[in-house]
Amino acid sequence: MLSTFLLAIEDHSYDSKFAEIYYEFEEYAYKIAYDILKDRRSAEDAVQDAFFGIAANIKNVDTNDKEKLKIYITVTVRNAAVDTLRRSRRGEQGAEIIEA
Repeated sequence: MLSTFLLAIEDHSYDSKFAEIYYEFEEYAYKIAYDILKDRRSAEDAVQDAFFGIAANIKNVDTNDKEKLKIYITVTVRNAAVDTLRRSRRGEQGAEIIEA
């Protein structure tokens, strides 16, 4: 999966920076997403969305302050999980309308 994220990085001099973040926070990110979504696949999708966002913004990510980095990861994953939840609910509402 890491190789897929690395394709999203325009300047490949940041690849190792992203890989470091990914390996350090992948499990942590999944736990956050799963706590919100309560579904394995949805949590994996949210984590994937979050890491694509991080990859796209990697040149602006500060890895020197680990506490700020963890907060950034937490907020990014939480937002991705909430977006996934909203999309899921809209899909359910659309299905209910079609059934009616």
